[in-house]
Amino acid sequence: QSSSPRLDEGRLAVSLARRTAGRGSGRQLISSKMVRMPRPGRALLGVLLLCMDLAHTLTSPSRIPPDISSVHIKSQGKTLFGRLFSPALEHEHSKAPSVFMLHGIPGTEQNFDVAYALRDAGFNCLLWHYRGCWGSEGSYSINGLPDDIDAAFRWFRSQAHVDEERLIVVGHSLGGYHALRLASESAHEVGVKLLGAVALCPLVATDLAGVPLDAGLAKDFAKMLTDVTPELLQTQWSGLVPVRQMLTDDNNKVHSERKMPLLIMTGDEDPLFSPAYYTNHLDAPLKEARVCAKFDSTWVRLPYGDHALCRYRRTVVKRVVKFALKCAGQDVPIDVFRIGRELLSWQGLFDTVPMALITVIVAGFVGGRFCATPEGQQAYLEQKQEMDRNRMDATRSPKFI
Repeated sequence: QSSSPRLDEGRLAVSLARRTAGRGSGRQLISSKMVRMPRPGRALLGVLLLCMDLAHTLTSPSRIPPDISSVHIKSQGKTLFGRLFSPALEHEHSKAPSVFMLHGIPGTEQNFDVAYALRDAGFNCLLWHYRGCWGSEGSYSINGLPDDIDAAFRWFRSQAHVDEERLIVVGHSLGGYHALRLASESAHEVGVKLLGAVALCPLVATDLAGVPLDAGLAKDFAKMLTDVTPELLQTQWSGLVPVRQMLTDDNNKVHSERKMPLLIMTGDEDPLFSPAYYTNHLDAPLKEARVCAKFDSTWVRLPYGDHALCRYRRTVVKRVVKFALKCAGQDVPIDVFRIGRELLSWQGLFDTVPMALITVIVAGFVGGRFCATPEGQQAYLEQKQEMDRNRMDATRSPKFI
């Protein structure tokens, strides 16, 4: 039995999409559940999503749409490359809270998912690269990172839509080390004022903590970086000041009453930094009395997390966005659209029989609750009272004594 050309084209498109979607990432972009959804379910899904998106568009006060743009930043005469994530804004003079992001060495995990989520939550977000890595000019140097960070942070704060009074730093690995450094300087009132800092699997101590840069790792890192040798990386790694010292060094006699919020997320299966490493060299100093007076820290341990927290990316994104919103003094919104889409993606919701049952139950409840006449409601109450009397009489009968 031959089918229509239109139906054959549809089957071919679905087949090609299912074969090619997610290639390279291991994910299937078109769900088989969605493909097998009954025709009435597909129609209802389309109508609901259209109404949700239309309502969101009509009620949104934004006049400037969200954007992502390439940026060039000068540091020590060299050009640093990065991306600026800009949120939706009401008008051209609007300012938004902003997040300054720092990746590790060599920076293979750049936390793009976090950057996009922060942008969608209303934050400016700068994701950029140090000298000598990922296309940025110059030679890579661990000792030169503070200069690059100062230059990029200064450029970021000068942007028109960046609110300098609402700044947060997010760093991973070696970038987490510098996020804690910037937070310490802010808490000690000798650096840029921050609302909070996030450190994902941060480096907190090196050779003195028994964590030198492995020769094999140094060799692999040097291959991805410009004009640097494995030996130089190992030497500069070992010379980093421990985070414990940065947290406790405070020569400023005038202290702010506000504590610096810190969010630290680590993985118990991190091959570089063990839980004991963080317990001894980060958690312990944060619990010291003079440090507790300056910092309000939260340590989130993920039991099966590796150095990039690959198994917990949704958790990482959710935690970081929630922390940033709290620091910026904003409420955490309920994403009704995401919840609706997840429910709508379940094929069982639109099967004919369950859908009919749900419709009948809801209609019956609404009709009985809100559409009953006064006479009907009175009859219902009288019947209920009679049933209660019969139940009481039954319990008083001899066979229950």
